[in-house]
Amino acid sequence: MPQVTLALRKGDSAALHRFFFHAAKEGTEKIVEKLLAVKEVNRNHRDDGGQTALSHAAGRGHVKVVRLLLEDGSADVNSRDNNGWTPLFHAAAHNRTEVVNLLLAHPNVDPNIKDLKQRTPLSYVTENRCFEVFKLLLADPDVDPDSKDFEQRTPLSYAVEEKYYDMVGILLDTH
Repeated sequence: MPQVTLALRKGDSAALHRFFFHAAKEGTEKIVEKLLAVKEVNRNHRDDGGQTALSHAAGRGHVKVVRLLLEDGSADVNSRDNNGWTPLFHAAAHNRTEVVNLLLAHPNVDPNIKDLKQRTPLSYVTENRCFEVFKLLLADPDVDPDSKDFEQRTPLSYAVEEKYYDMVGILLDTH
């Protein structure tokens, strides 16, 4: 934390952005909280892959950091990385149920944003059998269970192909 304090004193915005990003990525709440108090810190700074601090924290399951970023109100909950993934997509793909819950509760989150392959988080978690996240997503009234990807495949078609019959049943019940 001494380096953060020094960067704050010097007004070194490049260093502050690096510290903020790293702290969010590693789940270091105290540093994130301290840097959120600095208005010059860009909450939506992107790395080379296009990910923001919120995307990294969400994908790594850092619940407290995600909560801090959401409560701050200036992090873009629908920011898309170079693959088109949002923070919700990262959390869902890594089976981070608590983070998925937090993000779905945010009034601005769009759970149907598609990645570069036109897939939604629901499509991805269905294929990869992230069952708890699958149920959370389907419980959200804004989630489209019939969304098609670039191959015209739906979450139901992935569940059938993978023989995830419990998921097939749940998806059929949504109709």
